[in-house]
Amino acid sequence: MLLMRRGDPRVQEVESAVQTLEALEGVPDPTNSSLIEGSWKLIFTTRPGTASPIQRTFVGVDSFSVFQEVYLRTDDPRVVNVVRFSETVGELAVQAEATINDGKRILFRFDRAAFAFKFLPFKVPYPVPFRLLGDEAKGWLDTTYLSRSGNIRISRGNKGTTFVLQKSADPRQMLLSAISAGTGVKEAIDDLTSSKKGVVVDMNTLAGEWQLLWASQSESGGGSWSSVASAGLKDFQTIKEDGQLKNLVNPFPGVSLSARGNICRQP
Repeated sequence: MLLMRRGDPRVQEVESAVQTLEALEGVPDPTNSSLIEGSWKLIFTTRPGTASPIQRTFVGVDSFSVFQEVYLRTDDPRVVNVVRFSETVGELAVQAEATINDGKRILFRFDRAAFAFKFLPFKVPYPVPFRLLGDEAKGWLDTTYLSRSGNIRISRGNKGTTFVLQKSADPRQMLLSAISAGTGVKEAIDDLTSSKKGVVVDMNTLAGEWQLLWASQSESGGGSWSSVASAGLKDFQTIKEDGQLKNLVNPFPGVSLSARGNICRQP
């Protein structure tokens, strides 16, 4: 991360580049776009003297990696600022309740924070009484530029700080983007599965109804009757907590084809 104070001669050059991007036609109404969702790495910021104590906490040291997670389309919309000390030490996550004010502005209020150290099995609360901070715990963030590819974002905060962020390459987001584009799906699946090697799957996580987004067949052109029947159709898979599985295809109104089975764990 490149952290600069006002008065640094390099700030003018970076601000000029930022203004050039802001003048381009990015994603309109970025807060209403799904492209703003996800984890963003902070690659440049300015820190004015008016920065709040909370802001100084997560952008005050340029030797750490800083990320901002944006989740606006959930039952609990949030903006989370994460200071990652190292892969071996851990991180500090400062969370804020978030509200979309308009097409560019997000209103937020910090309400909790905690350290997650790799060497401890529990989180350590960050000792800041957010409820007692009043307006210091509140603020807003304007997204002044969001690239149409969804990988670069420029935001300006209520304290006058400029943030330039780059979308983190989350394997899940990369897979959804590949499916949407129709290219590189197998490679994205390989990246996702390799990142999850050794992870034990919880049946409670698998339980529910799933819609098929993408599927492949062997080069020989063969396939089960269910894969042939579901080609080009909406295919759903239901998994129960006890491991029962059902594939369901609705080729015509009032007509359904289903196949049932059980999930077996490999030894």
